[in-house]
Amino acid sequence: SKLSRSTVALVTYKRQPAIAVLEKGLKQFPDSENLLSRKYFLHLAQGRIDEAINEAQKALDEGLINEPDALFELALAQLLTGKGEFESTARRFINNTEHPYRDYIRLILYSRLSKQGKSDQAQELLKERWEHINPSTWSARLEHGDPFVWREQFIGYYLGKVPRKVIFGPLQNQGTFEGSDISKVGLEGLSLYGLRCEAYFYDALLQDIKGERKRYRRSLEQVIATGYGRFYEYQMARYLLELEGFVRR
Repeated sequence: SKLSRSTVALVTYKRQPAIAVLEKGLKQFPDSENLLSRKYFLHLAQGRIDEAINEAQKALDEGLINEPDALFELALAQLLTGKGEFESTARRFINNTEHPYRDYIRLILYSRLSKQGKSDQAQELLKERWEHINPSTWSARLEHGDPFVWREQFIGYYLGKVPRKVIFGPLQNQGTFEGSDISKVGLEGLSLYGLRCEAYFYDALLQDIKGERKRYRRSLEQVIATGYGRFYEYQMARYLLELEGFVRR
């Protein structure tokens, strides 16, 4: 996906120069979805979530980016802050698109609903997805590098149907990773550290729901330790750590 973590090369914290470069590019190529998405990502990386939301909403309303990608960006930023019609946006994205990141948004929506005391709705969100997941197919599908298996495993992990060791066992070190089926997922960026970045972020959300604050913080710090700043999960982890006052930007 062109919105993927691995395609966003412009990760810088000198905001104004970076924005200036993007604005100059957009004047030359106003229809460039790639530049528009990088601008959104830069706002996210700067912790300027309101600006990220505005960029995504404008892209959606004006058709500047294809609708699935625009919905993904908008849902991600709204869910991160709990602002706007995040549930409506997220469900529209999940139910009305074939975007490969639907399970990620489903997990974040589960987290947000749970924190709002809507546990039944949150559980139903995952249970309805689990009904269409067949763990017996995972091994064969991983042989063919199917990345959806990784995302399906997290649905099961959240529901208590997939042991923690299934997710984190292969991520202990390079040796265990290379000897595991998950290493066969061939998407760019899904290396050992890329998968760690994702795994610890979604684990952090789960620990937060459980009230395990130390584990929540530790998992977020593990995300940052990967150094994968081109991933959305990395930037969201930074934002959450700063929100809690654990680190300063």
